[in-house]
Amino acid sequence: RWQNAARLADILERGVADGSVACDEPLLTAVALISILDWVPFWLSERDYYTRQQAIDAIDDIITHGVYRREIAVPEMPEPLSLAPFLEARARLNKRAAKFDRMLSIASDSFNRRGVSGTSLESIAADAGMTRAGIYYHFSEKESLLLACLRRGLAGEIAIHEHLQEHSLGAFEHTV
Repeated sequence: RWQNAARLADILERGVADGSVACDEPLLTAVALISILDWVPFWLSERDYYTRQQAIDAIDDIITHGVYRREIAVPEMPEPLSLAPFLEARARLNKRAAKFDRMLSIASDSFNRRGVSGTSLESIAADAGMTRAGIYYHFSEKESLLLACLRRGLAGEIAIHEHLQEHSLGAFEHTV
């Protein structure tokens, strides 16, 4: 999948160079286009609240005009917030907590890339440069590791939401 995304990104970059394509981040655009293709069978199945034609129009809109529908003006983007609070929180982790967080980050990436069924504790250990015993010390089965990854992700989302609220910014207003 990533090889296909890289190849498509290369095509997009050539299009940007010759002026036939407009995109700021070819790899991200390539991943988005491949994701659209993954969802096309569902969208065209009419199992949702829209018709096939509405799905086709929406896909055309996304590919032609980007994330925003053509009839909606692109909003002015806010100034980026400082990442310092998140980086400081990470820096405050003791060595053991930092290693555990790194393991969860690698496991999350593995679950996202390979799916839950395609991921084993052994493959996560290999990706993390750890022994299987190091993984099994914390988690006796894959499901408990997956739950820890989900909790870590949720905690991050909550921290971001709270940070936006502290700065009087609605989280949904600044999600792209």
